[in-house]
Amino acid sequence: MFHNKFDKPVLLLLVVMVFLCFILQYIENLDRMKRLQVLILSNNIIEKIERLDKLLKLKELDISNNSIVKIEGLENLSNLQILNVSGNLIEHIPIWMGKRLKSLRAFLVGRNRLESVSTQKCLNVIGCHGFLCLYFSILVCH
Repeated sequence: MFHNKFDKPVLLLLVVMVFLCFILQYIENLDRMKRLQVLILSNNIIEKIERLDKLLKLKELDISNNSIVKIEGLENLSNLQILNVSGNLIEHIPIWMGKRLKSLRAFLVGRNRLESVSTQKCLNVIGCHGFLCLYFSILVCH
């Protein structure tokens, strides 16, 4: 890890991080990257969304084309605006997403194992064309 003149690791100053096709199996060692705004982990073999709860400034997360079965571990990411989980093994969309991810504007979830797209509560479907489904979390849920 490199250091700057203020003796802070340069890695901590990154705003965008891309791990594309690195054959990552786990999400780890990101908890010190508190300024991270964009994280791209697509085309890996990640099975579980985990260890992202400290990335409170994260605005965009792309974890498409992995082996994720369940959407979890994102409940505290209140600044998340774009979430791409397409091309995974996800079977349902949790109800908490519409309640907790208030900043979410785009949710890409195509090419998964969703049982039903039209019955998802708290998410307003604006388009589903082949492998791409786009949602906006603009509905108020009680």
